[in-house]
Amino acid sequence: MDTIIILLRGNSGSGKTTVAKALHQQLGAEAVLISQDVFRREIFHVKDTPNNHAVGLMMEALLYARGKVPFIIVEGIFAREKYQDFLLFLLESFEKCLIYYFDVPFQTTIERHRTRPQRVIFFRIIATKVVARKRPSLWGKRHSVQEQ
Repeated sequence: MDTIIILLRGNSGSGKTTVAKALHQQLGAEAVLISQDVFRREIFHVKDTPNNHAVGLMMEALLYARGKVPFIIVEGIFAREKYQDFLLFLLESFEKCLIYYFDVPFQTTIERHRTRPQRVIFFRIIATKVVARKRPSLWGKRHSVQEQ
């Protein structure tokens, strides 16, 4: 069985997790959901750094699920500068990858984070950083974009 990767990337609060969970619910047993936040925050409790322990387990989970289900949904921010090796692994390990980038204005991210239980942590982090990024892509070329 060929397994298709559905990679949902984007900035915080862009709707990746909501769409991933809805898609997973719709596909049911035909899909596995691999969420960056679950592996990083809930399983390993590690910071978002290059090659953190969660990356290896996500890779193992992907390899385990390959051929067992038609779809693997992978969702997370996956900033290229931190996760380039992981993104390359996806492209090299799976013949079919559908890649979507969720691009929403920073103001939308702030508005969505105001409704979350962890909003105090988010706003403390934002208060200490100036966030200014170009739209990420894989190695300089654009991929499909999910507009809000």
